[in-house]
Amino acid sequence: MDSTTIIATFDFTDAPHGLYDLKVINPNGDTAVVPYRFLVERAIEPDVTIGLGGPRVILAGDQATYSVALQSISNLDTPYTYFEVGVPQLNINPIVYGLPYLNFYTNVRGTPEGAAGSANASVPWVQMEAITNTIGQLAASGFIYDLAADGFGGFTFNVETYPGLEELHDQAFDQFRARMAAQFPDLDDKLANGPGGIADWWEALKAKADEMAPGLGAAMNQIDFVKMYNENEAVPNDCIIPFIPFRFHIYATSTSMTRDEYVAFQSQKARDLRTALFEADDAPASLLALAAREDQWVDLYLAALEEAELLRPEGEVPPIRTQQHIVSLMSIIASGILFGPGGTEIRSDGDLLGFFEKVRELYGHDQDRMAEIEYWDPRESECYEGEVPVPAIPELEDYDLGCRRTRTSSRSASTCRGCRSRTVATACRWNSRSTVPSRWTATSSLRSISRATCPATPVAPGVWRPSPARRPTTRKAGCRSARRCPTR
Repeated sequence: MDSTTIIATFDFTDAPHGLYDLKVINPNGDTAVVPYRFLVERAIEPDVTIGLGGPRVILAGDQATYSVALQSISNLDTPYTYFEVGVPQLNINPIVYGLPYLNFYTNVRGTPEGAAGSANASVPWVQMEAITNTIGQLAASGFIYDLAADGFGGFTFNVETYPGLEELHDQAFDQFRARMAAQFPDLDDKLANGPGGIADWWEALKAKADEMAPGLGAAMNQIDFVKMYNENEAVPNDCIIPFIPFRFHIYATSTSMTRDEYVAFQSQKARDLRTALFEADDAPASLLALAAREDQWVDLYLAALEEAELLRPEGEVPPIRTQQHIVSLMSIIASGILFGPGGTEIRSDGDLLGFFEKVRELYGHDQDRMAEIEYWDPRESECYEGEVPVPAIPELEDYDLGCRRTRTSSRSASTCRGCRSRTVATACRWNSRSTVPSRWTATSSLRSISRATCPATPVAPGVWRPSPARRPTTRKAGCRSARRCPTR
């Protein structure tokens, strides 16, 4: 590395265990010996632990940054370390102006090292979105390559609550439109002519909400969003505030893999991709031809990963790294196509961003697929009664890859059997955020849940409905707007 630092890889296979002297020979022939400096001991199979760091409470409309740290707990370099982090998809809150409960962002991307100097050098890998939703969790997954013995790796992600709430509060239409365009791009044309399009946009959003979950759009009929916006009512007002706090989990999992386990993992991804290609209506004919035989398709996929330097040939010495090398799973799957025989046609088409989205679609991504709901938390104000979903915590079994080295960490929801903490989104006016009022801190949201207080039956994912014991969200009698209503 420089005149004072040398990084090297040694093969101590079959070397006798014990302490060894370290001898350094300089170019001029001078030598120096440090006795008993190097220990050769029994190899510990690759293993990794993972941890999460970040706030437990996020104010409504704010963003929080979380860090993920992975540490090798082996005395050998780990060639392939799989990780996954995620949060539940809760879709939108029908009472809080139809805004999404949360957004999830991450800096996990990654460029295959084999792209340099190849036909794929100009591929915009940084624009390959890593986040997918296949089971109701917004998840980012990928691999850290060649994690050093006792070494660390890591990355960050962000969680934002109620995107667009601050812009509504500030009555900043252009900024609000930009936030909503990111959430609902197909509805952006409704706001193209300015605030006059709010009514059409709101109706279109209600229709989209019903597509997300039956009954969700009908629940949005309880608030007069257009009147609220046109009359510049306070955002949020006292009728809305009780519906703002909600709870969600954050999970992280990691698995160390040998080369054989990594090959088996990627081979299964290749088979899943092949199945998705046959089920797709618009799959490229060239890829369908390559996928005609399963064994040939898997071999081509693995060969493409070798070409991308995402799979080392067996027995090859790993490279010396001074920085961590992280590649998202979506970039790896895209590499399995772009570095293969079908890559030329895809690159020549020119729509690589469209190809990236197609990869996520073939993987099974559905942005609106809702998380499994454990129970619904009842809320009420002087205007409305309703419920807020509490997502079911993921189980370790759902993320066990069968490698016997899967670790998990979570800031997660309490289950009926425990009292682990949740991350909580709370309400607080922007001009009062230096001192959070106690009535907005939602301390009850952090209570432990016992078996007796849990609902008898969980709610199926993708269905918006209150628990049988309570009626749907309604405006109380005599309340004709979203303003504070008198008690009746």
